[in-house]
Amino acid sequence: MNIGKWIGRNVELIYTDASGRFTRRLVRLLHVNGDVVAAYDLLKRQPRTFRLEGILAIQPAGRVGRERLG
Repeated sequence: MNIGKWIGRNVELIYTDASGRFTRRLVRLLHVNGDVVAAYDLLKRQPRTFRLEGILAIQPAGRVGRERLG
C-alpha cells in the first residue's frame, strides 16, 4: 500500500488494532516513519499512531459524517 500519497490529506481508514478489533477512523495523515503512521484524528481531536500493517483500507474522506464512523 502506497500510503505516502495520502500525507497531508483527510482520509477515512479501516484499521485493525493489536487486539484484532476493526475500527474506522477519519484522520489527517501527518507522516510515515518506518512501519508507523502518524495521524490526527479529526473526530476525537487527538494525535494517533497506527501500525502500517494494521491499515486495511484507505480512501479520501470526502463528506464522511459522524454517523458513518460509529
